[in-house]
Amino acid sequence: MSKFNLNEGLGYKDLCGLMKNTVYIDEFSSKMGDDDEIVVASFYVRDRQAAMDLVNWFEKGYDFVLDADMSPGEVKPNRYLVYIEMKRRSYTGDNLETLLSDFNTLTEYEGDNWTLGYKGEEYPFTIAPIDCSHKDDAVDCADGFCGFFERAGIACIEWDDSVFAA
Repeated sequence: MSKFNLNEGLGYKDLCGLMKNTVYIDEFSSKMGDDDEIVVASFYVRDRQAAMDLVNWFEKGYDFVLDADMSPGEVKPNRYLVYIEMKRRSYTGDNLETLLSDFNTLTEYEGDNWTLGYKGEEYPFTIAPIDCSHKDDAVDCADGFCGFFERAGIACIEWDDSVFAA
């Protein structure tokens, strides 16, 4: 009998300090299907083993994750990309919210401490209404956000200079 314990996978707060608190949407093309049917969400992880464990966590923990994988090599020194593919549906935002909320067991980030990267811009992650009234041209702001939500398969409603994801 071995005197060493073998621990595999991820435990409580194992990814503290190892992940960027941004989820990137559709930065990469789907390998499972058409981009208009599949959402690719990606995360940057600072350790190869942590990235491999995160892939395993996604694949075993969520039935809505169609596939999870990681970059074959470093994308930057000691930085790896982990990505997941999900069906592009009206509930995709809810699925992302579930993932990010669950990350509080693995990382130092709570659900509202995440940002969303899309087309080179970063936004606070929320499925709450987004107020565009502070912009000079609220219509352009609304169109931009609606385009973002519609691309993700989420219904978008504009009302009084605000955009609501439904």
